[in-house]
Amino acid sequence: MTLACFLVLWLGSGSNNALVAQDQSRYSREMEAAPKRAFWGANLGVLIGTYTNIGVAPYVGYRLTPTTDVGGGPFLQYAAYRRNGYLSYGGRVFARQTVFSNFFAQAEYEYLDTEDPDAIVLEPDAGRIQVNSLFLGPGYYGGIGGRVKMHMAVLFNVLDNDFKPYRDPVIRIGFSRAF
Repeated sequence: MTLACFLVLWLGSGSNNALVAQDQSRYSREMEAAPKRAFWGANLGVLIGTYTNIGVAPYVGYRLTPTTDVGGGPFLQYAAYRRNGYLSYGGRVFARQTVFSNFFAQAEYEYLDTEDPDAIVLEPDAGRIQVNSLFLGPGYYGGIGGRVKMHMAVLFNVLDNDFKPYRDPVIRIGFSRAF
């Protein structure tokens, strides 16, 4: 009788362990992390010399599909030419569509509030101007590790503005991280 009870308990505990293992495996599948869709990043720029340009542009974004990202954020930029400096600020929104492998096409709209550098030299109290730009161009993603990516885009302003704050092409280099 003792042997029969022992066998029943042993077999029962074994099937119970199998059920627990099955439940844990199902639970772990349910708890697997979904692909990270939200990300944050920044473009940083520093150029120091006769012409100085220092800028920072943090952004947040969302991966709509495995090949489409959208995002935006504010930016702040200081530029100076021979000690005549001015501050520019504004915002950007962008969309990136992966074309193949790590190559993408980017469209970016930018609103910029700045001072006209030519007017600063002639009229130091000149008012600020607002500039709208639409940049289009190709780019490349490179993985740094895990969820961190580096990206570089070569963009061209396709709007015909009276004042263009940048020379074409504009090169954007930055980093992003999924969260």
